[in-house]
Amino acid sequence: MFFSALYYRMQHYLASSIHRAKKAPALLLIGAVYFLLSACSQNNNSFVAVTYHNLLARDNAFFLARERMKEVEKTVYDQRLDNFNEILEVIPPFDSTKTKSIVQLDDVIKKASMPIRRHKNSMYVDDGYILVGRCRMYKADFKLGMETYKFVNHSSPENEQKAEAMIYLMRAYMAQNEYDNAYTVSEYVEKLNPQLKKNKREFHLTRAQYYRHFEEYEKCVEELNLALPEISKKDPKSRTHFILGQIYQDQGNDTLAYKHYRKVLKLNPPFDFAFYTKLYIAQVGHFNKKSKKEIDRYFKKLLADEKNSEYKDKIYYEMARYEIKQKNYAGGEQNLKKSLQNKGNNKYQTASSYLAMGELYFEKLNNFQLAKVYYDSAVMNWDTKHKRYKEISKRHKILTELAEQTEIIQRNDSLLTLAAMDSLALSRFIDKVIERDIAEAKKKAEEEKKRKNRSDDFSFTGLPNDANTSPASTFYFSNPGQVSQGYSEFLRVWGKRKNEDNWRRAKKEEPIVDAKPEPQDSAAVAKNNTTDPKETTDADATPKVDRNNYLKNIPFSPEAKELANTEIKDAQYKLGKIYDFKLYLKDSAVTTFKKQIKRYPGNDHEPEELYLMYLIAKEKPDAKLLAYAKNELYTKHPNSTYTKLIDNPNYLIENKTNSKKAAVLYKDAYTYYTTKDTAATDSLIASYYTTYPEGTTIDDKFALLNILNELNKKADRKPLADSLDLFIENYKASKLVGYAENIRDQITGKKNEKSKEAVPVLETPVVPVEEKPKELPTQQPDGLLKPPADEQ
Repeated sequence: MFFSALYYRMQHYLASSIHRAKKAPALLLIGAVYFLLSACSQNNNSFVAVTYHNLLARDNAFFLARERMKEVEKTVYDQRLDNFNEILEVIPPFDSTKTKSIVQLDDVIKKASMPIRRHKNSMYVDDGYILVGRCRMYKADFKLGMETYKFVNHSSPENEQKAEAMIYLMRAYMAQNEYDNAYTVSEYVEKLNPQLKKNKREFHLTRAQYYRHFEEYEKCVEELNLALPEISKKDPKSRTHFILGQIYQDQGNDTLAYKHYRKVLKLNPPFDFAFYTKLYIAQVGHFNKKSKKEIDRYFKKLLADEKNSEYKDKIYYEMARYEIKQKNYAGGEQNLKKSLQNKGNNKYQTASSYLAMGELYFEKLNNFQLAKVYYDSAVMNWDTKHKRYKEISKRHKILTELAEQTEIIQRNDSLLTLAAMDSLALSRFIDKVIERDIAEAKKKAEEEKKRKNRSDDFSFTGLPNDANTSPASTFYFSNPGQVSQGYSEFLRVWGKRKNEDNWRRAKKEEPIVDAKPEPQDSAAVAKNNTTDPKETTDADATPKVDRNNYLKNIPFSPEAKELANTEIKDAQYKLGKIYDFKLYLKDSAVTTFKKQIKRYPGNDHEPEELYLMYLIAKEKPDAKLLAYAKNELYTKHPNSTYTKLIDNPNYLIENKTNSKKAAVLYKDAYTYYTTKDTAATDSLIASYYTTYPEGTTIDDKFALLNILNELNKKADRKPLADSLDLFIENYKASKLVGYAENIRDQITGKKNEKSKEAVPVLETPVVPVEEKPKELPTQQPDGLLKPPADEQ
């Protein structure tokens, strides 16, 4: 019994032990899985967890994001357009209007975000943020991109990641033209530089770009040389050597320039770099020592190479630069024209050719009219963000002003010449112009007909039957040069006109049949009043012309001639000041002023023109011109403000104060005059001349008041007509001249209704003085001083 019970218990224990042994592997497996899962949580910083998430982040999402980013970078680099006419950008700027449409950017952001969201304890979180920041920049979300870089710098424990984020932040600041902030970031990264390994190349290239912007080329070269050993790929390396070659060539160090250009060619660069390197290496490799025949032969060889067909504009441009350097301006002009005739897709080259042509006409040939035409096109094609744009735009504005004034003079001269012709000669001239206009209209109609025929040759596929014919290439508005020239020609002939019906007409009323028609100038007649009626599409038909359109603006009447001469006087005055203050062509200014004074002696601008010549003569110095200007002012304009400025350069400042005090005196004198208290009036007038012997801005008022006070004294007023004549002569620019003429004519018995106003009285003792223009010297006024408040 005892043994049977013991046996039973032993059997039960053995069975339960076997059962427990069978369950152990499952428990062990569950325990192992639980341990691994808890150890690999992204919130766990254990070795196993970090290794696990590093593996998943690197070989999945981040790997794909990095590969997509390489595709994005290649697309951005391929979109660049380098300007080889200046030292290349070390880091080519990107156009956010183009890059933000790159489809891979959203995919990069999505995949780069996975380490941030799912693998927070991995070493690729900061790299993911940097990729996201770069994508934000390409998508033109600069603010968010820059905040991302700053976050990495703040949160990352690794100096490499901090430095990389700060390098891209520095580039972002430079892209936003915040160069002070870029420099601060650069100084911060430089402190990390000794610890950097993988970011050295990008850091030195970014710094080189910073120094290139400020044209600090010595420092730029230093940074590029530090970056070169870190660059392994041949294309970036060839670009760096090319930039170094350009800098050394610009500095006149042909030996080092040649050395770097040779290294570019050894790296088998892309075709555009190879072409420009060959073009420049010839210039530094004893190019200047060769004969002109050898150089011409070299350029012809480049032109003959079919592979260079798209670079003909650049070749002709370099040929022009060489000719201009040799002072062969005609040859330079010819080659620049060929450059523009063969322009390709490089907008920088097109803009540079237009600018070079404008500068040639402006600086060397002094043909400002043509210079203005080419500056029109240069401004139209130039990058508005380029540092030279303001300078070019400023000169273009000056040339536009000069062209406008020159056109006014030429147009009115032509109109006055036509007005002086006898009727038979004028009729013959108009006949010739009409004949020429009809021929031109027919030619245009034929060209239009041909263009339409070419358009009809297109099949439904959009391809022309003749592969060599491109209708778009002849379209006027696709050629910015032709558009610019047409716009300039329109302004030259018509001036600024509103976009409205009957825009050709100066007066919008219907012409009177019996009145003498007045046309445009002789130069504009042939160009603009051609076929006022509708153009015909039939090339064989003769366009209808209205003869009155050719005659309507000719100044036949005395009033019209006077208006034309006034416009010429004002335009020549403005033209002289443009030469003097904006173009700094002092001799041209003097010539213009002298021509004006000779043609229109005693004109309203004469005192100022003489004073400007006086200042130019002092600056040169030119004793003969100085004596001429002073003598003319003292003799013809003794009471002019400009004459007084010669004796007292501080005259205007002193005169302003004196004028305020004199205004009070004049008001009292005028009050006595109105009450016919002649003695009190005489006393105050005498006090004025004693107190202010050099005069004030209201000299004319006191002078006229003195004459009128004498009129109150004398019954016989006829002798005072001479006094009024003298007043009119001495104060030609005064607004009181019309009133004085009216009084004089009433005394002498002549009828003159020019002015019926009373002698003006100052309502306020303050006499404002016109401020001087910015372009005039401190001591020099512009035009006449403003009248007192009651005359305005």
